[in-house]
Amino acid sequence: MATKGVSSNQASLGRPREKIRELVAKRAYEICQKRGCQPGNEWGDWFEAEKQIKSELQSDLSRRKS
Repeated sequence: MATKGVSSNQASLGRPREKIRELVAKRAYEICQKRGCQPGNEWGDWFEAEKQIKSELQSDLSRRKS
């Protein structure tokens, strides 16, 4: 996802919210699929995905600090 004149690493570092949103969207879709893609719990899937991704990112950050 490089922008003109910016390397892909710099672009991804400059847009952490977009990257996190992308990770959450993918995870929410996986959660939806696991429950059979039945309508009515889209927000629940999204919030669960946010919770999981946040936990994973915090865990990764903690490992890097130690």
